[in-house]
Amino acid sequence: MGKISFFRLKKADKDFTPDMLPTTRRGVFKDVVSLHFWTFVKLGLLILLLSAPIHLLACTEQIYVAYLHETIGVQTQEAAERVTYLSVLFSNIRAAVNIPLLMLFSVGFSGIMRVIRQYAWEENVSFKHDFITGVKQNFRQTLLLSFIVGLCAFLCVLIANTSYTAENAAVAYAVYIPMALCILCIPAAAYMTVCISVYGNTFLQNLRVSFALYSRTFFKSLFAVICSGALFITFFIPNFYVCFFGRIVGTVAVPFGMLGYYLYALQQLDKYVNVGRFPELIGKGLYEADKDSGEYDW
Repeated sequence: MGKISFFRLKKADKDFTPDMLPTTRRGVFKDVVSLHFWTFVKLGLLILLLSAPIHLLACTEQIYVAYLHETIGVQTQEAAERVTYLSVLFSNIRAAVNIPLLMLFSVGFSGIMRVIRQYAWEENVSFKHDFITGVKQNFRQTLLLSFIVGLCAFLCVLIANTSYTAENAAVAYAVYIPMALCILCIPAAAYMTVCISVYGNTFLQNLRVSFALYSRTFFKSLFAVICSGALFITFFIPNFYVCFFGRIVGTVAVPFGMLGYYLYALQQLDKYVNVGRFPELIGKGLYEADKDSGEYDW
């Protein structure tokens, strides 16, 4: 009896050789996205599920504010002040409730951080194993980081709302304080998410490394965060439907932004940290990286 063949092999145009491996971080990004695009979409759906309470609360605020304008109106000064007061009150409450919601989200996010790290290093990924391992290794520090980020966000909202409703012109300038805090803290917090998943440092050690990196690469890191955070621009558009669907699309796309920023951060870590202390990590995931200097193209 002859052999039964159900499959026909498709030959590649050319044989795979080691020099076809990516030699730059940009190459790693293209390679990972091309090979694992739908896996990253699934990761985005998981992030959307984990962050659903945060999004629902934000949408509830928009609906509530629209309801206030419809029922109370702003035809008179008294009505406008009433709407402003209730809107600001709900905004402050939402910012406070977001703190425990962010902490809850951070537990799952700590596992996703390790999965992104494995892809950034071009290593094999077993989602269940890497996710659970990431949660076990990282959740304590991500919990603390999310609490600090949530608290800072609450203070920023509180200060901004106070300056918005203040009658004193001098107090109105307090709105610049949240802006300064965002510029100073968000890029450092972004570095923290990478340091936590790469090193076995304490929280304070990772914090010190993150701020040191940010101070050395201030404008470059700020630009990298802005590019990665461009996914969230629709979150601030006042139109409900644009904001709602923008949140869904933006959140599902988060893993792609995470991978891009993670690769950027790895390059900075190689240049300023690994080159002196962890040479074995320099260029990890790249083919024939210069391990002596840590200098190679993005």
